[in-house]
Order: sequence, then C-alpha cells, then structure tokens
Amino acid sequence: MFNIGLIGVESKHAAFFGELINKRRLYEGYRISSVWGGDAAEKIPEIQKNFEIDYVCETYQEVIDRSDAVMVIQRRGSEHFMPAKIAIEAGKPVFADKPFTSNRAEADALADLAMKNNVPMMGGTTLKFLPQVMQTKQMAAKENTDTIMIRYYADANSLYDGFNFYGSHLAELCIWLCGEGYSEVKAVKNDNGVLASVLYAEIKAVINTSPEFYGLELILLGKTVRHFHIDEAECYKHGMDSFIRMLKSNTPPIDYSHYIASVRLTSEIIKSFENQ
Repeated sequence: MFNIGLIGVESKHAAFFGELINKRRLYEGYRISSVWGGDAAEKIPEIQKNFEIDYVCETYQEVIDRSDAVMVIQRRGSEHFMPAKIAIEAGKPVFADKPFTSNRAEADALADLAMKNNVPMMGGTTLKFLPQVMQTKQMAAKENTDTIMIRYYADANSLYDGFNFYGSHLAELCIWLCGEGYSEVKAVKNDNGVLASVLYAEIKAVINTSPEFYGLELILLGKTVRHFHIDEAECYKHGMDSFIRMLKSNTPPIDYSHYIASVRLTSEIIKSFENQ
C-alpha cells in the first residue's frame, strides 16, 4: 500500500481529496493513512472517521515519517513552505495545494529543493487540469487570440492571506493560458474585488474577480469571440489523477517555473492594487 499523508484539514479540499482517494477508492493501492490537523483540530474526528484514516499525528514530521508522499493543503499558502520543505528533504513527493505558496522566494526555494533532491512536486489550482480549460488553451493558440479574459471569484480581503487565497486561481490560470513571460501588470481594487491587466508580447490577459461572483468564465477575444462557462466540479478528480500519475512515474506533470511565475504574478497584482 502506498501511504499518503495529509497536512491540513481546515480546507474543504481535505474532504474532497479524502472522498476520492479513501472513500471512492479510485486509485487502487493508494490511500491517505495519516493526518495532521493543527489548523482546525475540531475537524479531525470527522475527517478521521469519514475517511478511515489510521493515524492522527501531532507534528508535520510524524506525518512525513509515516508516509510515502505528502499533500499540504492548509488554507494559507504562507504555511505551505515548511511542511513541503521537510517532506522534500525526506525524499517524499509533495502536492502543495493552492495557493502553492504566498511568497516568491519560498516558491523558488521549493523548486530548487525538489530538483536538487530529485523529488517530484506539484500543486496549485486543480482548475488547470480541467479538459475544457486545456481545450480553451489550445483554441487560443490556434486562433491567435488577442485577449483572454479570466473571471472567477476571490476576496481581496480574505482572512487567509488576502488575494493570495482565491486570487491565486486566477493568476495561475493566466500563466497556464498565456505563458510565463509577461511584461507588465496593472491592477486596481474596488472594495474586495480586483481588476488586473497582464501584458505579453502577443496577447493580453484581463483578470476580473469579485467574491459575489461564482463560477469560472474564460472569454477569448480575436477575430471570433469565444465565451466559455467552465464546470469546475471535476477539477479535484483531475488534479488527483495527475498527482497519482506523478507518484507512479516519479515525474512532475508541470515544470516548476510555472509555479514560480504564478506566485510572482499573484504578488505583483497585489503590489499593483495596493499602490493604486
């Protein structure tokens, strides 16, 4: 049995991933067997019971010692670095949920550690693995799209590291759809919503978010206008499919530069609207 350790239970993703791996048993030979829940201790009994998790651990280190791979899914990306670092140094593959980190230097450090130790790592938003998002990316390239608009919900004033919490979804989708080599970022904030423009050499991206809007929309502007309402319900499964493939192949599905660029863009959006 391949044992996976879960670090963090406050996020609803703990239940989503637990459902897929332990309850529905979609991945034969893989299960979540240990958990650390210091971020929301009151949720530990329910999580342990619902998903038949063997060990409740007192420290990150105990989870890592008991596991063959680790999932770090605390709500604050600012809390992802240390458990991910300890796991990688122990030779354990890592899934670092969104936001991957809330600090560019920490994203750089994790990428360097993973490469140095030859330990595969992935994470961030699972929205990027949705087939319709992949198809939109291919269509944008094929049709020489001029502008991509990305709309999703996020609260710039969230208690969980502000815009980093859900804004990281938008920033990472921008990097996923348009590339890592943007040249300029400008953003404005209206109460708790954000509007940002991200310029590239051959395309523009517009990010629009508000906590009152629910759902993911992608709009391609060019000779033809394409408007996509993306059903995000299966993003967790597609993310876990990719994670299990990584564990089987020992190969990360995405270059680590993607995560570094995504964290950098999130930070630059925040810096821009804070200086408006």
